[in-house]
Amino acid sequence: MVDHESTLCATCWPKIEFIAPPYCDQCGLPLETASLHEKEKCLSCLHHSFSFIENRSAILYTHTSKKMILDLKHGHKLSIAPLLAAWAAHRGKAVIQKSDLLVPVPLHWTRLLKRGFNQAAVLTQHIGKRTNKSYLLNTLKRIKKTPSQEGLTAHARQKNMQHAFVVDKPEKIKGKSILLIDDVMTTGATLDASAKVLIQSGAKCVRTLTIGRVRPHIKHESNI
Repeated sequence: MVDHESTLCATCWPKIEFIAPPYCDQCGLPLETASLHEKEKCLSCLHHSFSFIENRSAILYTHTSKKMILDLKHGHKLSIAPLLAAWAAHRGKAVIQKSDLLVPVPLHWTRLLKRGFNQAAVLTQHIGKRTNKSYLLNTLKRIKKTPSQEGLTAHARQKNMQHAFVVDKPEKIKGKSILLIDDVMTTGATLDASAKVLIQSGAKCVRTLTIGRVRPHIKHESNI
């Protein structure tokens, strides 16, 4: 799939679905049709608001992209990270430019110990170096060992994420525009809970950027 030079093979390239306008101005979900309005929201975001201003995602979370992301997370194929980060940096250019600091969604220490690395932190480093943006890898911490989000409803995901995060040394983010980075956005519960804590700790505002974006009606393994 991905060779030693971090490029995608010819067979897999056509299977990657990059996200382009029109998409929801808040959650970044691709919309079926374009609107005359410059800023359009999906049906879900019309009835639900997030703590973050806007999310942008590079690609749809399909069979091929799912395999790439899971190979990174669970297969320890870190050679995939530069390519995924390049896609995110390109598709998320606007939100990156609006942000002062990049911050990854953290893992609980037990999961970090088991996996050996935080894929969101790895992606954040690559995106930061590619775009010359500063990043803080250990400011946002996960203090609650939450079970997997897979198969949970949006409400259950939100409940699962309550009191899961804290900010260490909040003075580092005070008054800053933060770009929160993760591998996949499903319902946005993890990103929302993280953004809420960052705002409560003094951040000026929070935007989010992910590699993959799950369509709500398609069930996949989501971010944890």
